[in-house]
Amino acid sequence: MIRRSTDIAKNYKSSFFSYEKNMELIIKKLFVDNPSYGNELKRLLVINKPDCLSSNNAKYNELIRGYSIKRLREEGYIRTVPRLDLKEHEDIKSYIIINMDDFTPTSNNEYRDCTITFFIFSEYSYAEMDNYEYRPAKIAGYIDGVMNKAKLTNIGELKFLGAQQVPLNEYWGGIALMYLATHSEAEDKNPDIPEAS
Repeated sequence: MIRRSTDIAKNYKSSFFSYEKNMELIIKKLFVDNPSYGNELKRLLVINKPDCLSSNNAKYNELIRGYSIKRLREEGYIRTVPRLDLKEHEDIKSYIIINMDDFTPTSNNEYRDCTITFFIFSEYSYAEMDNYEYRPAKIAGYIDGVMNKAKLTNIGELKFLGAQQVPLNEYWGGIALMYLATHSEAEDKNPDIPEAS
């Protein structure tokens, strides 16, 4: 006979319980904490034209103002599930998929170091922009500018591990940016260490 507890323990201590909070923190760092970077990222994801970064295009400016983080997530531009559905007859998009993986123990059992990977995908037909710019590389540049050496509460400091081309098929491909998130003992001693800006 199997005995089951009628009480559900509420004092579990695991970094996996803060997974969604950490994802929210990463997305906020990219799109909210630095609005000019965030708007450039929105342009690169939403406007699949070679001149998408043109700041004097009133139509583009109006379009980007209508995109909140919620809308970017609902329409699939930002994803936290490592899956890319390419639907027929859908508007051409570029995507950022954020993945936390390779968790390893630290000196504090409540935290684990991990690898955070940003997969950036575009359709090759729309990947080349003005002046030989490659859309996934441009998106990677903005992400790296914000995330490299950033200190994120409960996640730790992000250290650049590398980047590589990721061809999906003959039509789609991009870049994977990888960071090691290291939780330091200094954070354990002082949980109020400010995040890097």
